[in-house]
Amino acid sequence: VHSVVFGVGGANAPENPITGNSRPSPPERNNNGQDLQGPRRRGRAVAPMISIDDAEAQMASHPETIVIDVRQEEDSHGNAVAGSINIPLGLLPLRADTELPEHYRDARLQDRSTPIITTCGAGGQASLAAKVLHDMGFTNVKIMEGGTTAWKNAGKPIH
Repeated sequence: VHSVVFGVGGANAPENPITGNSRPSPPERNNNGQDLQGPRRRGRAVAPMISIDDAEAQMASHPETIVIDVRQEEDSHGNAVAGSINIPLGLLPLRADTELPEHYRDARLQDRSTPIITTCGAGGQASLAAKVLHDMGFTNVKIMEGGTTAWKNAGKPIH
């Protein structure tokens, strides 16, 4: 007779790299009980992270790359990656849509193969944006690691 244990833990469970034990850390939750890490994980599962140095190199070598800052305009004004465009996360599905009337869409986001790097303050909203774009059929989306904060802290140009 063999017993099967479903779930996590046990002698053969993988070690959690953060806590060092075999039980996964509970998800970080907001006041409403929503898992805050889940959407970020889903975004990062479909789009790779890109370092700020690699993002800067890609922007220089592939000028067609669009860097989208998905923060609200008042949060990004004067504090954004130089050359980025601001499309708040809530408006991104409208701006990237291909079937809505033209006045809702952003013409730069109509080609699904356009290289895109998403950014925000620290990376959480950028991950969500990458997931949205991936689900809309974009095939070349990356997430700026550390977001605009890391970019600015590294002394990279802002506008």
